[in-house]
Amino acid sequence: MKKTAKYRRKGRWSTLRRRFLEENRPKELEQMEKEGTLAEYLSDIEIEYSERFSRMEDDQLKRTQLEIRYGKGEINWQTYVGEFNQLRNSIYELLTEDLCQ
Repeated sequence: MKKTAKYRRKGRWSTLRRRFLEENRPKELEQMEKEGTLAEYLSDIEIEYSERFSRMEDDQLKRTQLEIRYGKGEINWQTYVGEFNQLRNSIYELLTEDLCQ
């Protein structure tokens, strides 16, 4: 009997994981499709990695005091946006590397 996910959440992380499985572990992907567990698995991946991203982002913002520095006028808007985007991109890279193993 096939299992179906109660809540299917599709996004960056689940799409990335599915693509990784297609390219690197096609038999594993096929097995999950046959068993009907793929949707729930990918939904769980999306939730887990979205939460991890948020926690890491919060930690980095606290560590760098980026928002505080901007609020005090120590850095301008352009610097704030540049550092913020760099911070997020480094987190995306770390989590992507972790997910694609």
